[in-house]
Amino acid sequence: MSKKDMNLFASDMDEEIDLAFREVWGTSKDWTVINGWDGCGRIIARAAERMMIGLPMGRNEELLDASRLYANSVLLGGAVMNCFPPLLRKLIGPVIALRAKFYQRRCVNLLVPIIDGRLRIWNEDGDADGAPDDFLQWLIATCDKDGPHQLDATRIANRLIALMTPLIFAVCYVFAHSVLDLYGAKDRNDFISGLEAECKRVSTLHNGLSTAEAVDELYRVDSTIRESMRTSDVTVVNLYRDVISGHLDIGNGLSVPRGVRMAFPTQNIHLDPDNYENPRQFDAFRFSRKFEGLNDNDRRRMSSERELITTPTLSFLPLGYGRHACPGRWFAAQTMKQALAYIIMNYDIELIGRSIQRQALLNTMVPPVGVKMRIRRRA
Repeated sequence: MSKKDMNLFASDMDEEIDLAFREVWGTSKDWTVINGWDGCGRIIARAAERMMIGLPMGRNEELLDASRLYANSVLLGGAVMNCFPPLLRKLIGPVIALRAKFYQRRCVNLLVPIIDGRLRIWNEDGDADGAPDDFLQWLIATCDKDGPHQLDATRIANRLIALMTPLIFAVCYVFAHSVLDLYGAKDRNDFISGLEAECKRVSTLHNGLSTAEAVDELYRVDSTIRESMRTSDVTVVNLYRDVISGHLDIGNGLSVPRGVRMAFPTQNIHLDPDNYENPRQFDAFRFSRKFEGLNDNDRRRMSSERELITTPTLSFLPLGYGRHACPGRWFAAQTMKQALAYIIMNYDIELIGRSIQRQALLNTMVPPVGVKMRIRRRA
């Protein structure tokens, strides 16, 4: 998936996000208490499944719940399994995996009928005009190139589920933290005021936020999410690499022998004062501020200097780096920006209780699954 594909989904995502917020968060003008983690996750799950399998199955509540719980079970189960020494993992692993396998079966049972229907159409008409333009259709076309034995509904369903895991869990994690970091920030009123001004200006200019061009102009929103990704890492270290042949010379007289696994200390990099001023402070406009107030010529001249969600740098590594950077980052960025902009323009939010104290389970930062917040729809 690349940047050029985003125009295909922007309008559908805009429609789905609006409907999801109305159904999940509600439209009451009175304050309502919701679970912040779950409430944000359901929005992203709806958007992701609309892109992956289209309508009407993308709105199936049973599939939404099962796929979200499967993603959580896989990622959190992996974190728990890493608490055990390697010799015990073969014994403990199957037990920990029971919950994930249960939700996997539920997902497969729900997906197979719709995939069977798509395969019948594919076998009759191929990639005909009017065929659904979603990820499932792309996957069927790819499988067909590898031979008819790949066009098995159960096999395709399992592949879809495997792809849903990083999409749903990782994007939910980042989006939920973006909301919590923004509305829990010391300067939240100034941030929200600035974000609202940008969202209204861009929405008026483009008659909504239903195109990739409009979403691309939400630079403050982009900066807010990128800053949350910097301050609220998913893991302590990341980007594992194995030395598979010979010795790896890393300079300064240091070499790494074959068989060693290395990882980047991403959390320390993101909180390093040599990389960021006041690194532990959440500054929503950290990455957009220096571009404010520029004329059109200067803005175009400096466009390559912008650090966006989709821009990996040596000091910003949540989505990888180089040719192995996350291929789904454009979809994740566009969806999160549309969703956060929707909140900013349509809801008031107050966090309940003390500020979130993040805790690590070995290498994994435990998500704040119990956080509560008050919300109300604006008039």
